[in-house]
Amino acid sequence: MLKLLHFLKALISIILITVLPAQGQLPFKGKVIDETNSEPLPYTNIFLNNTTYGTTTLEDGTFSMEIPSGEHEIVVKYIGYELVSFKINTEELAKGYVIKLAPEPVELNSITIESTRDKNWYANLQIFKTYFLGTSKNALACEILNPKDLIIDSENTTRTLKVSARKAIKITNPNLGYEIDYLLENFIFDRTQNKIFFSGYPLFKPLDLRKGKERRVIKERKEAYHGSFMHFLRVIANDSLEASGFIVKKLKREPSPDRPDEALLLAAKREFTKSTDQAEKDSLLNNYISKSRLPKYVDYLVDKELLIDEFTETDEEGNFKLKFDNLLYIVYTKEKEALRYVGVKLNRQPTSQTTILHLLNEEAGIDKRGILLKPNSVFLEGYMGWEKIGELLPINYKP
Repeated sequence: MLKLLHFLKALISIILITVLPAQGQLPFKGKVIDETNSEPLPYTNIFLNNTTYGTTTLEDGTFSMEIPSGEHEIVVKYIGYELVSFKINTEELAKGYVIKLAPEPVELNSITIESTRDKNWYANLQIFKTYFLGTSKNALACEILNPKDLIIDSENTTRTLKVSARKAIKITNPNLGYEIDYLLENFIFDRTQNKIFFSGYPLFKPLDLRKGKERRVIKERKEAYHGSFMHFLRVIANDSLEASGFIVKKLKREPSPDRPDEALLLAAKREFTKSTDQAEKDSLLNNYISKSRLPKYVDYLVDKELLIDEFTETDEEGNFKLKFDNLLYIVYTKEKEALRYVGVKLNRQPTSQTTILHLLNEEAGIDKRGILLKPNSVFLEGYMGWEKIGELLPINYKP
C-alpha cells in the first residue's frame, strides 16, 4: 500500500506548464526532481516505453528529446527512487514538465546484492535466461551484460523462481541489431504449473553495425516481426486480417472426462499413503493416482475462420479490444515454425506457426498503433508464447 501511495503521489506531481500544438517530431522537455526536497536528479533515465526514444537528465535534472506525434507511455527511473510511468498525447503536449520522484521505501533500499554467489544462483540464472530471453536463434545470440545486478529468489516451498533488478538489465541482441535496457518489474516462474509471467519497460538502442551487416539485420528483423504478436495486433488495429497470413478460429477447452479433478486426486494420494490394505491401495492407484498423468483438458477446435468483429469490439474512438469466449486459435501461414521450437517442444516436422490466446480479463484493449494497453491482460500459449525478449522489436519498428 505504501508503494502504491508513493506511485500515485509521484504521478500526481507531474506538472503541466503550458500547452502547444503537436505535429510531426516534437520537443519533449522538462526536469526531474526529488519530491522530498526538490533537488534535481541528474542522469535519470527517461524514455518512451518499448521504443528507441530515450535520454538521461543533465546535472541540473533537465532533459530534452524529440518524440514522434501520437500517444506514448513515458517511463522515468532513477536508482533508489520509485519508477514512474504516465501517458502523454502530443496533441496536448506541454511545453515543459516537472516530474517528482519518490524515494523507494526502506525495505527496497535495504536490499543488497551479494558479491559471491553459489552454484544454485548460477543454475537459477540459466533458468531465468531460458524463460526471459528465450531459446530461439536470436535469443541464444543475446547476452546479459550485467547479470550480477539481478536479485534471484528461489522459493523451494512454493517451487517459484522470482527475479528482480534495481538497475536496468542490459541486453545485447546482435542478430536484431539492438542493445536493450530492460527495467524489469517482475519475473515469476511457477514450476508447479510450468507458467512464466514477466513484465517491464524496455528501451531499444540501435547497435553500431559493421559494414555489410545491415542487410542481414534488416532481414532478421523482418523475420522476427512477421507472425509475431506485434504483427497480429497491428493487423487487428488496421482491420486487415484478410490476406495477412493469420487464420483465427475459436478453441473450446474443457476438463478431461477421463481425469479425476485435483481434489479427488489429492484425497486419493493421502489415502494411499495412510492405507495398510493392499487391495485398497491397488484400487486407489488404478482408479485415481495413475490417471493423474492424463491431460487436464481436452481441446475442441471450431473449424470456422473468424472475422475480426467476431472476436473484437470497437469503441467510439476506433480503438479495438479483444473480447471473446473460450480461447483463440491463431495460425500464421506465411512462415514455418523454427527448428528449435519443433525440436525442443514437439519432435516433428515444422508446420505453420500456431498460438493459443487466453484472455486473463474480460477484455484486452488495443490502441490504434496495435499496442496492447495492459500487457498482462493476455496469456500466449504456443509459438508466440515461445518467442521471448530475444525476438522483441520496438513498437516504432516498421518492416
